[in-house]
Amino acid sequence: MEFTLALNHRKTFSAIQGVLLSFLLFFAFTRGFFQLLLPKPITMMAQVLGVSGVCFYFLVKSPLKLDIKTKPVLLLVLSFAVVVSLSAIWTILTMNSIKWFVYFFFTLFFLLQFLFSMSLFLNEIRVPSLPKILLFWGWTLFLVSIIEMFKLIKLPGSSELWFLRRPASLTGSMLHYPIIMALLGGIFLSFYQRTKEKVHLWSGCIFSLIPFTVLSRSGIFIVGSFFLFCFLQLPLVNMRKFLRIILVFLGVFAICTLMYGGINTSSESDEESLPSLMFTRITSAVNKSAKGNNTRLITWSRVTKEWQNTNLIFGEKMGEYTNSTAFLNREGRGRISESSILQQLMNFGFVGAFTFYILLLLPLWIMKRSSYMFRGIYLAGLLQTLFVQSIEVVSYMSLLLMIPWIGQENSISKDS
Repeated sequence: MEFTLALNHRKTFSAIQGVLLSFLLFFAFTRGFFQLLLPKPITMMAQVLGVSGVCFYFLVKSPLKLDIKTKPVLLLVLSFAVVVSLSAIWTILTMNSIKWFVYFFFTLFFLLQFLFSMSLFLNEIRVPSLPKILLFWGWTLFLVSIIEMFKLIKLPGSSELWFLRRPASLTGSMLHYPIIMALLGGIFLSFYQRTKEKVHLWSGCIFSLIPFTVLSRSGIFIVGSFFLFCFLQLPLVNMRKFLRIILVFLGVFAICTLMYGGINTSSESDEESLPSLMFTRITSAVNKSAKGNNTRLITWSRVTKEWQNTNLIFGEKMGEYTNSTAFLNREGRGRISESSILQQLMNFGFVGAFTFYILLLLPLWIMKRSSYMFRGIYLAGLLQTLFVQSIEVVSYMSLLLMIPWIGQENSISKDS
């Protein structure tokens, strides 16, 4: 009798956790929809507060216990918090201002998300409905973006490139949508390696294709890095299944390329077809003079030189180079570094940037080797932040930080 009651309680708690995770992804993924009704700063604050509320609830219900597994995590979190505090103090003393403290609180929000994800991982929380929840949000974002691409609607954050609509879907930015779908694609291809369910295979391939169709170099980089990292970690016994995934992905890619091959707005030149635009966009990533690259290289050089003239150890311009202060500060003085690692160097100095990335790399060291595909998509997502300023993208980081837990073998298993 007691065993039955305990099992029922566990199932009820798992159901509640599934609902709460759905709410977390709702707050993370739908900022763009609410921008139709509210100003962007308000939707950004609501997004942060909503995600924070769910993370805080989980941490209260499943706190991290002080044992041999959690001590390194808590020590690193504490070390980073100390560095952030020192950087804040140094900024106040050198800039004689506290208006950049927005980034201080945003960094605390990141630490809350990190502790939440590590609580899920180290406490081995089980949510059997997790794949269905992720499928729902993946397909919802995908279908909304298809409607946008056919120019039936235009949501906040979308843009035009050549004759193509680059959709933002519900996320609020055409830069955020493809990198989120790249992560979801890797997650579902990793699920397929474990579950052998066809819906995971096809969903993973379709989601992974999105960055190519919307010409997102950051998203394409994630997908390509994911396949490369999986191959490098691949046990020989799983080679056949991995090759099947690659073949299905290439098949879906070829079909979509042929379907879009006739798209041409002026019909004057084949160069305007989507396949040729994909090729142009991908190859432009290594062309210094390509659109966007020259500006990015100039920005990297300028920010690096500026950092070299500051306190290199702990930083002294906290909040100077962030997206959060650019949108939330009334004077609009936030500036862009075009790289997450340069952003952290400017904000927290070498010690802070180093500690930040050690925090993000920590899950890789404790994930099981059998989760090699989940390790691959997590590492690909991390590597992308070195070249793009994406660590402040709430939707992206919320999903990325959960991947180590999602990749646990028992995270979706049913109680027995």
